[in-house]
Amino acid sequence: MTRRRLTPVFALCCRVALGQNAELSGLIRDPSNLSVSGAEVSIRNEQTGGRRGTRSNASGFYSLPALSPGDYRLSIRAAGFETIVHEGLKLEVGESGRIDFSLRLGDSRTIVTVTGGPPLINTENASVGTVIDRNIIDKMPLNGRGIQALIELSPGVVVVPVALPSSGQFVVNGQRSNANYLTVDGVSANFALANPLSPTSPTTPFGVQAGNPMVPANNFLGTFSNLVSPEALQEFKIQTSTFAPEFGRSPGAQIGLVTRSGTNRYSGSLFEYLRNEKTDANDWFANQQGSPKPPLRFNNFGGTLGGPVRIPHFYNGHDRTFFFLSIEDLVMLQPQPPVSFPVPTLQARQDAPPLVAALLNAYPLPTQSFFGLNRRSRGNRFCRVCRVVFVGAGSTSLRPAARSRFQR
Repeated sequence: MTRRRLTPVFALCCRVALGQNAELSGLIRDPSNLSVSGAEVSIRNEQTGGRRGTRSNASGFYSLPALSPGDYRLSIRAAGFETIVHEGLKLEVGESGRIDFSLRLGDSRTIVTVTGGPPLINTENASVGTVIDRNIIDKMPLNGRGIQALIELSPGVVVVPVALPSSGQFVVNGQRSNANYLTVDGVSANFALANPLSPTSPTTPFGVQAGNPMVPANNFLGTFSNLVSPEALQEFKIQTSTFAPEFGRSPGAQIGLVTRSGTNRYSGSLFEYLRNEKTDANDWFANQQGSPKPPLRFNNFGGTLGGPVRIPHFYNGHDRTFFFLSIEDLVMLQPQPPVSFPVPTLQARQDAPPLVAALLNAYPLPTQSFFGLNRRSRGNRFCRVCRVVFVGAGSTSLRPAARSRFQR
C-alpha cells in the first residue's frame, strides 16, 4: 500500500497574463453620429470593487484591456451629454468585447441606466471557442473530479484512448492528441515529455524528451485536477480554431484556465465525494471463484475559503486585496481482482516421490478445486491439480492521496 501526497502550493493573487484576461472597447458618438472625444469611461468589478478608467480619443474610441473575467458596471460620462450606466456586463476569459454608445444631449447629472442587452460580439479576431463558466462547473457531474468531461462539451473535441506512442487524451478538429496547449492563469501547464515513461516500450524505455511542451500535466488518475481543483476553477475557455496571434506553440486547442479570486464577501464551501464497497455489488469473476468483495475506498474531500484581507487596527483590504484558499485531499484504496492459477493438490504432494514432493511443496497450498481438473492424470499418480486464489491480504492495494492548495 502506497500513499502519495502533492505538496501544498500557495500563490498570491497576481494576474499578469494578458491572454487570460478580457478586453472591452467601442465607439462613443453623439446624436449626429459624430465622435465624442474626451468622454470619461470607467468600469467597476461588481465582485471585488476594482475600478479602471480611461478617456475616448479624438475618434471617440475607447479601450479597456487586461480586465479579469467577471461581472462589471460600465459608465460613460461627457460634458453636455447624459451619463450612461451599463449594468450586468459579463466578461469571460479571453473575450474581446465591443460596445458602442450613442449619447443624448442633456445634463451630465442625469443618469440613464441600461441593463441586459444583446450579448457581446467579438469583432477583433476570428477565434472559435467555448467558455465553460462557474455555473456549468457546479452543475455538471465530474467523473473523478476531472475537467475532461467539461472539455468534451466543446464542438470538435473527440476523446481518444491513451496508448503509446500516442499521448494526450483528446483530439480537436483532427489535430494530434499531443497538439493541445493548456495554461493556468497564463502559465503553461504542459511538460515536454512526448511519451510517458514506460518500461514496456522497447524503443523508448525512458520516454522521449521533446523540444517543446506537448502533454498536459496529469495526476495518477489521469485527470487535470492537479492543475486546478474544480472548486478553485472560475472558468476556462477552449479555443478550437483561428485563435488570435498571442496564442501559439501548438496547432491544436488552446485551453485557458482561470482560477477563482476572493471578493468583498467572505464565502466558503465544504465537500466530500465517496465510494465504498458496501454500496457496490461484487465483481462477477470474484463471485465465480467464491471470493468476497475486495475493499474499495474513495474519499475526495476538501473546502474553499475566500474574502478580503483584513488585519484589525492595521489594514483593510476591502476593494483592494483578496485571498482565496482551496484545499482538496483524496484517499483511495483500489480493489484488486483475484488472481488464480493451478497448483498440486494435497493428495498429489503426499503421493509424490520425495524428490518430486520437494518441488511440489514449493507451490502455494490450494484454496479450491480447479473446475473439472481435480482428478488423477493418466499414467501419473501425483498430478492432481487444484486452484489457488490470491485475494484480500494477498492483493496489492494502491492507496494514493493527492492534495492541492491554491491561495490567491
